[in-house]
Amino acid sequence: LLALLLPSLASGRELVDLAGRKVSVPDKVERIIIGEGRHLPALAILDRADPVARLVGMMGDYEAVDPISYQRYRERFPALDAVKRIGRNTRDTFSIEQAISAAPQVAIFGLHGHGPDTRSGEVIRALEAAGVAIVFIDFRSDPLVNTPKSMELLGALLGREAEAAEFIAAWRAALATVTDRLAAAKPRPARVFVESRVGLGTGCCETMTRGMMGRFVTAAGGVNIADDLIPGEAGVVNLEWLISNPPEVYIGT
Repeated sequence: LLALLLPSLASGRELVDLAGRKVSVPDKVERIIIGEGRHLPALAILDRADPVARLVGMMGDYEAVDPISYQRYRERFPALDAVKRIGRNTRDTFSIEQAISAAPQVAIFGLHGHGPDTRSGEVIRALEAAGVAIVFIDFRSDPLVNTPKSMELLGALLGREAEAAEFIAAWRAALATVTDRLAAAKPRPARVFVESRVGLGTGCCETMTRGMMGRFVTAAGGVNIADDLIPGEAGVVNLEWLISNPPEVYIGT
């Protein structure tokens, strides 16, 4: 029965994903799952009329961490509620069984993140054994480098190359506006602190350093004051430390 449900990849094409893997994908991709619900806006850039049309499974993190944005998508595309949830907020809640039962052709995962990623060997083996192609993208670890690469890959995967190229051109122009002005003005670097998930809980102070929005702080000429404290992409600093080492600029997201 499973063999009948899952489309064959025999007559496909080959793409290279952000993990450097050569992946055989169908000529026409009609059924996808996403390893993070937060990838929905990327799909909306490409499948502008209906980003939900190909989506048969997703993690439930988007509505949990950004309920206002999720609600806007839900109002515009009510079918979003009917998309099978294949996990909640973390990779250990991802259900291989639910993912396979959705009969996807392709699974879109992040290099690193809250859902299945390159370290999720059991998930990768199980999905590939079921005939599901896995494509890795990255908007988290190195967004300034990998955002255009990821969008180009998704454009090729979904047959939306023109939409991807249009977005990448606008993205690069916006980035150049910032970098060109910084190069000309040569401002004094400001001490910056970024707090993530503001308003979703009562605690403090989760921050981003060498990944996600932390990369934008450095690119914009700022000094991220948490860089020396957080060894990875994100972590939590003590409120008392933050009060005693106040930034010049506080950014909440």
